[in-house]
Amino acid sequence: MQIKKHYFWVIFTFCSLNVQAFQLDTDLSIMHDNNVSVAESNQDIFSDTALDLSLIGSQSFRLNPQSSLSIKAKLERMEFARFNDLSNTTLALGATYRIQPVVGFYQPWFALNVGAEKLYYDQSELRDGARFNVNAAVHQRLTERLSTNVGAAYEKRIADNADVFAWQ
Repeated sequence: MQIKKHYFWVIFTFCSLNVQAFQLDTDLSIMHDNNVSVAESNQDIFSDTALDLSLIGSQSFRLNPQSSLSIKAKLERMEFARFNDLSNTTLALGATYRIQPVVGFYQPWFALNVGAEKLYYDQSELRDGARFNVNAAVHQRLTERLSTNVGAAYEKRIADNADVFAWQ
């Protein structure tokens, strides 16, 4: 038996402010998922729709002609229509360092990103916690309209309730 996971997103950016190197964005998206629980059988399949509203602030600093540093903060609210326990608020902070050793449109550039998120779930304190991530990537423009990248990432999730991940 094959279980399929279907979902869709509709994303609206309804406010964007860009003053010099500071940028403030708001995003509104609607997501529908027919397998919220990542079901293994037909009887486990459920559908839900979520509304996601984000406020994102970022500041970029040009360090020299070849490199830059970007700092980002995000406040996000995701509200599920049916599964209220999954509704959550997230506060995220991150930084990205980019360098292009040889400046040029078709020259590769490298990026290192670190981030941290704090998650607060409405009616499910068991899910509250933090997520930390680090990723590195190399990007290459192939043509004016086509580019490629390859990278590696590491993510760690820490629950506020230490018993959540205790497998004994």
